[in-house]
Amino acid sequence: MGFRRFIKEYLRLNKREARGAFILLFILLTLAAINFYVRQQPEEPMILSAEEQAMVDEMNSKIQKVSSNNKSDSVRESVPLPRVPSIFPFNPNTITIAELEGFGLNSSIAKRVIKYRSKGGEFKTATDLSKIYGMDSNWLAQAIPYVEIEEQKELDQVDKAINSPIRKTAIVHILELNSADSASLDALPGIGPFYCRQIIKTREALGGYVSLGQLNEVYRIRPETIESLRGRVEIDTSLVRKINLNACKVQDLASHPYLSWKESKIICAWREQHGSFDRKSRIKETDVISDSTYNLIAPYLTLK
Repeated sequence: MGFRRFIKEYLRLNKREARGAFILLFILLTLAAINFYVRQQPEEPMILSAEEQAMVDEMNSKIQKVSSNNKSDSVRESVPLPRVPSIFPFNPNTITIAELEGFGLNSSIAKRVIKYRSKGGEFKTATDLSKIYGMDSNWLAQAIPYVEIEEQKELDQVDKAINSPIRKTAIVHILELNSADSASLDALPGIGPFYCRQIIKTREALGGYVSLGQLNEVYRIRPETIESLRGRVEIDTSLVRKINLNACKVQDLASHPYLSWKESKIICAWREQHGSFDRKSRIKETDVISDSTYNLIAPYLTLK
């Protein structure tokens, strides 16, 4: 059985279709034979001119250089960089040695900063840190932007203003001692109802206070209580009740705690004998009034 007959019988092709199939098969076989032949031939080496070979060598050299650089970069990226300590805003006048070391400053230099402060040194500007012997310039360049001295100065000024005597006067209510009632006195620190009564009782006996030290005459009052009243009370001496030295009677003088009945009687007798007093100090001429007694009673005397 011929090939064409085989195609026609088994593939059921008509004559025209069989002819086309035969031609197609012939072409495929021809191409396969050519491919087989080419594969069997030895490859001839490519022959380059000297100029072409130089260009190829130069290109290969560049490729190797780029490859080497990439490899080096890869190695550098794989090596962890040293950690740079974080620096936060700080005041060199208050920072501790531990904080300085935490910011990456050498321990010995950090100790010099603290020692400088302990001897009265003060950092007025950020660049004053460079005065420290052996200061690390690289560290200082990183730290300067975080130094906050001016802000601390402003806070100190505010604190001084709050704690200044003028400020305290504005905040604390000042009580006038010669006109204060018991409720006002009771509001003072360390003064309870008992001391209120005693302060008023002594005030009435004296005719008013002329100095804060007279509170020592108050019954059972403690010195620390008197000290706590400084800056909280004031004394208006114009409210003091005075005795007219030229018109008083013996009992008027004797009623004052600073004069005895005998002293008062002699003063009045001297006045009857010598006439009116032209000055308060003349009561010392009676020889019964000492300088210390005169200094106590003089603020309570008047000549008219």
